[in-house]
Amino acid sequence: MHAPNPISSAWLVTEFFEVARDYRRRDPERVLMLVDAHGTPLAPDEPFPCASCGCGISDWHQMVVESLRWGEPYLDTCPEGHYLWAVPLTFNSTLVGGVVATFARGARGATIGSAVGAAARELLEIVTSRNLTNAALLRENRQAAECEASKACAIHGLKERMYTSVREMYLREEEPLRAAIGARDRRAAREVLNRILVGVYAVGTQDLELLKAVVLEFLVVIYRAAVEAGGDPVQMLGLNYQSYLSLFRISDEEHLTHWLVRHLERLMDCLELEPKRPPEARLQEAVRYMQEHFPEDLGREQVAAVVGLSPSHFSHLLRDRMDTSFRDLLNEIRIRRACDFLRRTERSLAQIAQDVGFADQSYFTKVFHRHLGCTPREYRISHARRGL
Repeated sequence: MHAPNPISSAWLVTEFFEVARDYRRRDPERVLMLVDAHGTPLAPDEPFPCASCGCGISDWHQMVVESLRWGEPYLDTCPEGHYLWAVPLTFNSTLVGGVVATFARGARGATIGSAVGAAARELLEIVTSRNLTNAALLRENRQAAECEASKACAIHGLKERMYTSVREMYLREEEPLRAAIGARDRRAAREVLNRILVGVYAVGTQDLELLKAVVLEFLVVIYRAAVEAGGDPVQMLGLNYQSYLSLFRISDEEHLTHWLVRHLERLMDCLELEPKRPPEARLQEAVRYMQEHFPEDLGREQVAAVVGLSPSHFSHLLRDRMDTSFRDLLNEIRIRRACDFLRRTERSLAQIAQDVGFADQSYFTKVFHRHLGCTPREYRISHARRGL
């Protein structure tokens, strides 16, 4: 037995004609139909163009239901290949109907396909602006759908990069998560978070308290990265404190997963309201990161991602503000550290080259000579004499 519709059909019809008037103002060849929660047409009185080619109540009902489920307009084609799209109408969280749309048959020929997506999004915007659908519910459903899709990708990706321990997972995913939040890249942050969640379960632990401890570690990373990305420390601290309190009340893995995803979304929402850090601050952070990680195999793309810059913008800032390139700056940092080793230790040249991040001694010597005008051996001998 179907639940009663809390909205009258007469009211829906009145609102539908207002929507149709606004929607057809830009393109009169758009054809709309109002259906109730079960797919039964309510308006207008004219036959819908695709009714004659096999589409019916069950199809229109399915389109509206799927649109609500995925949180966005649902696109389809009729048996004859005619484009259709639909958006849901809701009362709070209850589906009360939907609007199904298409183009008049014969309209604009082959150019219709490229216009469908824009037309579908515009219809949803109009329906939302008139408060005929629950925008918050659609956004939540859309995020849930994206989360599930990312989780599926994460599961597939784990076949090639399976973790052997929680510790390995933490070490591997901490930096990508920080980079995604620093760049305010919500999609990338979700992808990393899903890899973490899938990875936790993949290593086979059934200890909920251990899972909470791992999640807590990542929570610290998330909020620290958010502050570094320009988030308000007071606001971030408030969210963080609330997170700690609610974490301890969780009693199963499923709620733990939803909890972490929800807090990431809230944090990204807060970040979007904050002005981004000025480029100079990001450049300074990039230089600090290079100074801390110079022995590693650093690349321009990696460092740029950590501070939320595109690689090209990062290179532009280096040239404009420091009159250097990424490679030259990295080599300068490495050579400066190599000089310390040459003056203060008895390490071999090959060992020093490796310690400061050069692949081999000959390349180290070449770069050293280009920067200082002498070889590492000559530098060591010279500074040894000065110390006598």
